[in-house]
Amino acid sequence: MSDRDWDESYRKGVPPWDPGDYDAHLPRVLADHRIVPGRALDIGCGEGKSALYLAGYGFTCTGIDVAPSAIEKAKSRASESGILACDFRVGSFPEDAERRDDGYDFIMDRGLFHLLKDSNEIARYLDKVRELLTPKGVYYTLMAKLEGASDSSGPPKWSENAVRSAFEASMRLHELRADRFFPRDPDSMPGWVVVAGAAV
Repeated sequence: MSDRDWDESYRKGVPPWDPGDYDAHLPRVLADHRIVPGRALDIGCGEGKSALYLAGYGFTCTGIDVAPSAIEKAKSRASESGILACDFRVGSFPEDAERRDDGYDFIMDRGLFHLLKDSNEIARYLDKVRELLTPKGVYYTLMAKLEGASDSSGPPKWSENAVRSAFEASMRLHELRADRFFPRDPDSMPGWVVVAGAAV
């Protein structure tokens, strides 16, 4: 999809990948990996629901998305909630992401990484993640899972071996967990919860 297509999806209403609320895996990931609030980055933040959750958790959060309509909604949502600890901006990753202060303690991406098409894109993306993370920082992404998928529609599906190959070459894989995109819905798309650190 082009940047215009992403924006059109948000202008038309609620896109199918929107969780309706913050990412339901976030509370467990933060708790299980003992992630202390600091600076956070939400890549492909959409309307900012997960970023606002992170701000409520205690993070100072930056959200980035290519869709201006999504960012407008995120800013409006933050204003209505009275949350000042979120900075939302239009941009693509990794091109428009900059290291802030001493880096990010937590970086998340709900359903963007699995769209990367080739090894060069994957390497550029993960190089930027490692550059932006603090030495003990944690990266989390939710990806579409090949095993158990009922059809070929939707985003690209990843096998366990493909996920391991992508991450273990440049990052320390802390968790690779089979789950669902919407964990409370047993019929939702199978997914991989991936948690990794910058150090090999």
